[in-house]
Amino acid sequence: MKKVRMLAIIFMLLMITVSASAAPNLFSVEQATGDTVLINSTGGFEGLRQAVEIVTTSDTLTRNESGKNFFVNNSTGWVYFTLPIAQAGLHYRFVAIAGNGDVTLGKIVLQPNAIDAFVGCVNDGAVTTFVAGDEIRSASATGDMLEIIANNGNNWTCVDRQGIWADNGQ
Repeated sequence: MKKVRMLAIIFMLLMITVSASAAPNLFSVEQATGDTVLINSTGGFEGLRQAVEIVTTSDTLTRNESGKNFFVNNSTGWVYFTLPIAQAGLHYRFVAIAGNGDVTLGKIVLQPNAIDAFVGCVNDGAVTTFVAGDEIRSASATGDMLEIIANNGNNWTCVDRQGIWADNGQ
């Protein structure tokens, strides 16, 4: 059993890098996902700094990017994110930081796999019309935000949103 624990510790050390933070008695452990766990000098948990990516063009996301925050800095065109197949636990957040309020420009569009659907993503009072493969889009305002988690196969559940998001069809 001790050998198994030792191998597990060695494996974890190979998967992460440890570095001293600028704050005194504070260390950070950077995971392969880009998230950073902050640890104090007594080994206590101080916080989590999540991975961030500034996006200006369309992108195809991978499972390895789960947990990442995508800040969309595009006020002139539409930015499309192609999502991987929904798999329980995958998690992404999208935030518009350069929206312009023009209904034809600066939108964020999430494109699920043809067999996946969005759940709970429309604003209060609106009728849900999503079917498998339907895209969801923002209204192009700065601060529009959508956080999605795959809760099982074929479903992306919206767990938080700001602004107006609508069914963009297929």
